[in-house]
Amino acid sequence: MKHLFILLTVSLTFAFAFQMNAQTIVSTEPMNRTIVLESFTAVNNYNVSYINNIIEELRKKHTDQFIVINIHDGEDAIPKSGQPDFRTQYGTRIADLLDGHAPRGSFNRERSPNIDDPSGSTGIAVRSTYWELSAAEVAAEISPVNIAVRSEWIDRETIEIKIEAYFTDNCEPGCLLNVALIENGVVGYQEGPVDNPNFVHNNILRDLVTGQWGEDIKMNAKGDFYEKTFAYKPGEKFSIYDRNYDIVAFITKPSRTHIYSGASTDVVIPFETTMELKGKPAMAFLEDQAVEGEIILTNNFDKDVS
Repeated sequence: MKHLFILLTVSLTFAFAFQMNAQTIVSTEPMNRTIVLESFTAVNNYNVSYINNIIEELRKKHTDQFIVINIHDGEDAIPKSGQPDFRTQYGTRIADLLDGHAPRGSFNRERSPNIDDPSGSTGIAVRSTYWELSAAEVAAEISPVNIAVRSEWIDRETIEIKIEAYFTDNCEPGCLLNVALIENGVVGYQEGPVDNPNFVHNNILRDLVTGQWGEDIKMNAKGDFYEKTFAYKPGEKFSIYDRNYDIVAFITKPSRTHIYSGASTDVVIPFETTMELKGKPAMAFLEDQAVEGEIILTNNFDKDVS
């Protein structure tokens, strides 16, 4: 079918508003750890498409107990002409901490004692050969701290992020809360068995709301309850209109390694907003949006739309 690229106005009217309130969103019962995979990747790395298949298999197996953060770093992440640049100011330091480079990955920033890599590598980030083992070991353990997160756009520039944590057991003093902005559904080049100029990049680390290594939450004892709300402005680069974001939160030991557990959530748009789609097929655009509620398309011209 031939698409007509015309000017449309889309009104997103939501039947209900996402409410931030004082009600506790975190469980106070002991829970298994959530897997946090920090996957090192790059647009010019041949193995990424293969690695993504492994990630999807792990996601199917562990469902809501599985979080992915794709960190674009290293020489292969340096974009060539016309390629997207997904690097951040944080990636290299995380890679240095974990001995990470594409296509390795770190599971909760710890290395399983059951890994004996014949290559001699002893870094925290490991080859995909060991990913299933690493994920299973993390998922089977009870976390001493539970964490929950909710987020929403409160205006067209600000994301409100609500974090709660509850300690079901004692932790090492100096626990660090990390909060990350993740982007999904970005179409761009990816090297592979067949180079793909229209590869869909997901789980992209875009920013660390709490800085490089997080912030000390000043709590660590059994029964402690922590809560904080951030008013985060991601900047003009990250628009409410045409982006698909998640917020990921996790807590580490003061060493910056060993992620106790994590949580993730969509960034909700809880109010009516209007956007103009100029030069874009309407349905292709809307398929990438993480919205809830009623979507109304209005044709401002006297031409038919297909």
